[in-house]
Amino acid sequence: MNGQFDIGNITPSRYFFCIAAVLGLLFALVSGEEQRAFWQVLLQWQMQTLLPMALLVGTHISLLRVAGFAALNPWLALLLSGLLGASVFAPFALMVEFWLESRPAAELGWHSLAHEWAGVTPPVTLAWLALNAPWQLGYRVVKKHSPGGLKAEPDAAFAEFVRLLPAPCRGKPLWIKSELHYLKVVTEHGSGLVLYNLMDAIKALPTDAGMQVHRSYWVAFDAIDRMQRQGRQGELILTSGERVPVSRQRYQQVTAAISARVPQ
Repeated sequence: MNGQFDIGNITPSRYFFCIAAVLGLLFALVSGEEQRAFWQVLLQWQMQTLLPMALLVGTHISLLRVAGFAALNPWLALLLSGLLGASVFAPFALMVEFWLESRPAAELGWHSLAHEWAGVTPPVTLAWLALNAPWQLGYRVVKKHSPGGLKAEPDAAFAEFVRLLPAPCRGKPLWIKSELHYLKVVTEHGSGLVLYNLMDAIKALPTDAGMQVHRSYWVAFDAIDRMQRQGRQGELILTSGERVPVSRQRYQQVTAAISARVPQ
């Protein structure tokens, strides 16, 4: 999928955390535990599904900042972030278990941590791979709107997208790169990673601000200096000196758009 996590018309954060909350509820319902109140069981399972999900997402975002990680095979990248995120979750899972079950602190030690890690890491990693599998296989979620349905105003959608960025780098996007199910958004004030998919981001941006030039890239027109041929594809040279690939399928369309909008 050329590095793009194309989830469809639902934001990845909503997908992951809704799934985690539902799983927590189902595990609580089928646990069959009668020694504690249901709310205690539900609390434990919600913590044991929402917390690892947050750690998995956070781990993957952090790894994307490591040189070369985004270039890995998507399945290998997910396996690595899953193993690391699950390993980070193991001590938290152990502490939650001791706290909610009121187990004596004397039992807490390296042996119990190793046992917890062995029990937690395989299922959490496999669940992470399974949750990502549909999108890696090319499936998308499509929401249908009725003809009279209300849609968000473009300005409101754009403002909501910009608010996802870290405060210091919020501003007009110059170019966007899709990295698995995250976006690297470069603005006039800096760059940041957000949990989002490229198609939804493009819909949120003003239609005359720029265009998608590659499956994994969107570029603002006023960030383009020139375009040059690069084999059977193209390459944009941005005013910042950075280079963005133009896919062979979009080359003619991008050339026409640049000729019409970018001063030569």
